Amino acid sequence: MRTWDETIKKPARNFGKDRTMAQDTVTVIVPEGAIPNEDLLSELVEIGMRLIAEKHGEKEDWPEKYGVVFDNEIFTMHPFCWCEKDECEYCQEEDRSPNFLHKKTGLKVHWYKYIGRSMEISGDVTVNDVLDIIKECLRE
Repeated sequence: MRTWDETIKKPARNFGKDRTMAQDTVTVIVPEGAIPNEDLLSELVEIGMRLIAEKHGEKEDWPEKYGVVFDNEIFTMHPFCWCEKDECEYCQEEDRSPNFLHKKTGLKVHWYKYIGRSMEISGDVTVNDVLDIIKECLRE
């Protein structure tokens, strides 16, 4: 059994400037063999994308549903784009940029319109790798 705990610190919302931090704690407990690895991997990636987007986005933009525009040395995230401009790297039919890229491992995640819909995951990662990636991205 693997247990993963993470305390997420994020700016408090609508409480004024005096209160600067709020905390949420996320605990994921999955008994071994309870879910086939490929299903577990997909579920964890979806949950992770939503948590990462929520942490790095603005609440009024509904980041946990659509994703967020964010880039640092660890990962890049971008919501699904349907601007259909020729030069848009997120709208290309072929070789479209992923909605999420973990730079160190090469994990790529694509989704259609919102996180989890027609989601495609590529990269040589295990369930434990995904847990570590999520944890790393939430610490940023």
